[in-house]
Parts: sequence; C-alpha cells; structure tokens
Amino acid sequence: MILVSEKKVVFKYDSINQSVEWRNEFDTNVAGVFRVDDLVFITTTSWWGSPAFTSLIDFSSGKKKWTIEKVLYGIHIKEKKIIFIDTKKEIVSISLETGQENFRVKMSGFRWYEQPKISLINNKIYLFSLKKTFLLNEANGSLGESKLPSKINPKETIFLIDEFQMKINTLPGTSSDAGMVMATGDAGGDGGGGGGDAGGGGE
Repeated sequence: MILVSEKKVVFKYDSINQSVEWRNEFDTNVAGVFRVDDLVFITTTSWWGSPAFTSLIDFSSGKKKWTIEKVLYGIHIKEKKIIFIDTKKEIVSISLETGQENFRVKMSGFRWYEQPKISLINNKIYLFSLKKTFLLNEANGSLGESKLPSKINPKETIFLIDEFQMKINTLPGTSSDAGMVMATGDAGGDGGGGGGDAGGGGE
C-alpha cells in the first residue's frame, strides 16, 4: 500500500491490485504528507504566506479525524497527546483524538534567533539549543531549566535521533508506540535533530 498525493487529493493505492482504497479531497493544495503506523498527517495551503492547515487521517479507513489551522514542527506523540512547536515558536499540546488544544506556552529562556530542538529522552521531553536546555512539564506546559543527560553535549551534537524517533523507525512487524517526527527536518543548525513540518512521504 502506498500514499499518493495530487494537487488537492491524497489517496491510498493498492499497488498489487492496482486499485484505490480511499481518496480524500481538500480545498487547498497539498503541501506535505507523512504517515506513522495508522496515522496520516496532511498539510495543505493555498500559496506562500496564506493560512496552512493540518489534517489527521486514519490510514486504514481514510476517515478524517480532524483539521486544524496550524503547521506542526518537531512533533512528538505521547499518551494520546501531540506536542509540537508551532510557527510562533510556542510549545503546543493538542489531543490526538480531537485536535483540541491542551496548552500553549512561549519558549521563554531562548534568544530570539535560536531554534530550539525538541527530543524525548528517558521518557522526558527536552527543549534545547546550544546554550540552554529546558524540561517540559507535560501537564501544564511549564518549562524548567535543566541539562541534557550525561555525555550529550548540545554544542557538539549535529543529529539526535531520540527514543520517540527510534520507535517510529522500527522494522516492519515490530511494535511501535505512537510517535512521529516530520521528515523535512531542521536537523543540525544550533545542535539537535528531528523537527520539520508535515513534509515527508510514507508508505
């Protein structure tokens, strides 16, 4: 099974039987498609600078679960919540089931030019740049100053594939907890890995 994107359409294609299993049409152009297990995230927009939307679709059925007017960067999915960085450089938590917002907080503590990375390490979510590291309180979104675990130096780190991303990239047939990172990443930069918006492809 593969996912195929046309200008305003995404469909699931059975390459063996050469048939379309489901088809979703959108009002605006498809800008990115990414799948993890049974979750398909689709970003659509009309043109550069216009509002962008992200839809969550069930891969098996093609049913659209929700659509929100947001672009999701550095996504992590944990305990039925999606935690990501939005275009305003704020940390946002939304419900996986409904898309409704749980909290939104500014990434205070980082300089305006920094692009912090978000990573799941030892089942905790860290945000870090070259000079600062914070630990996210997943209940209320507060950030407490912290340090990365021993031997991980943010000044030297070029790529970081975290626990969440390791689970995404398991081999076929192995167990995989819900979790994803968008593929057109901003890895590197001021140290870190992952990130990016809804822009990869996936079978």
